[in-house]
Amino acid sequence: MISAMNDHVQYISQLIQKSFREPLNAEEELALKQWLSTPANQEMYDQLRDAAFIEPELKKLFSYDKTAILDKILLAPVTITNQPAKISRLNYKWWAAAAASLFIGLGTWYYIAHQQPLSQVISKTNYASDVEPGHEGAILTLSDGSKITIDSLNNGLVTTQNGVNVTLQNGQLAYNYSGKSNNDVVYNTMSTPKGRSFKLKLPDGTSVWLNALSSIRYPVAFSEHERKVDITGEAYFEIAPDASSPFYVNINNKARLLVLGTSFNVNAYENEKTINATLLEGAVSIQHGNSAAIKLNPGQQAQISDRIQVVTLNETESDKIMAWKNGLFNFEGANLEQVMRQVERWYDIQVVYEKSIPDIQFFGEISRNIKLSELIDALKMSDVHFRIEKDRKLVVLP
Repeated sequence: MISAMNDHVQYISQLIQKSFREPLNAEEELALKQWLSTPANQEMYDQLRDAAFIEPELKKLFSYDKTAILDKILLAPVTITNQPAKISRLNYKWWAAAAASLFIGLGTWYYIAHQQPLSQVISKTNYASDVEPGHEGAILTLSDGSKITIDSLNNGLVTTQNGVNVTLQNGQLAYNYSGKSNNDVVYNTMSTPKGRSFKLKLPDGTSVWLNALSSIRYPVAFSEHERKVDITGEAYFEIAPDASSPFYVNINNKARLLVLGTSFNVNAYENEKTINATLLEGAVSIQHGNSAAIKLNPGQQAQISDRIQVVTLNETESDKIMAWKNGLFNFEGANLEQVMRQVERWYDIQVVYEKSIPDIQFFGEISRNIKLSELIDALKMSDVHFRIEKDRKLVVLP
């Protein structure tokens, strides 16, 4: 979800980057001139053109190569004290908006300006062990209990289930009715281990994205009058509309969603404090135990523990929830334990705290498509330290 403001920042950043390399056309020059009419913007532009300003900032902020510049600058961790943390949100927003886009092409600009790559200017920490990031992949469990690992399959027919062709195309599994069925209800389960994520299209055309350590159980052909699935972990849905056939989601056998054509995200990991169901578009109602169903409006989240609490989210909070689907970690307001739980699931590692858990709060986003060493190099800017050990273990040091 990209706001109009973010679109504008991205456009201006592209103009600035282009202006470093070549002349702008008349329309681009006018747009940049209008943006530069604000004194703060002009000051920022002048600083970006000043190598004496840029070089020490890069050395100070980044610890790995230019492909990770966007990720590193967006992390702005804050140590929590007994007093409420004093966070300069204006300063954070300035860097998050400006640096997120403006620094995205700075490696190229620096190379052009100085005839040397940024990797020669900034350093990288060396670790005895390292872990690659997670990737697309899943395990398909068929109705007879047999399992198919999707990771290594090529495009084409995977199997046939009760007259339904199961095909893989460009990393997405889909179900297509072949016209032959014995009318039995047959179920498949798609599950993602740690370090995997996957997208599939259900028989009705509904799209589902699974985060790491998640699963969805579903019939290979839905009935005419209702559609039911069971999930664990985290999943994002874009429901194919069908007013005559409501869509039900059973969440860990603890809550149930009734859906009518919509998009929403469910986070139901067992080691999280609450089950969070977030509605982005459309309408859903949610029921927990024997309690009455509660209807959610777009932008609302149901937080379920022993009861249901409904909160209204702003755009930043909604972006945080959808970050994983968009290939990002979003650590906005997260403490170290919350961050490490995400890291454990995505990198398929064990996190161990050598002593007490540091009281740290983080802000910002970082790509999920980086090695574990690169992620912890970024997290170290919060003055928390790590050691990567063999057997996929990450030790958090005091």
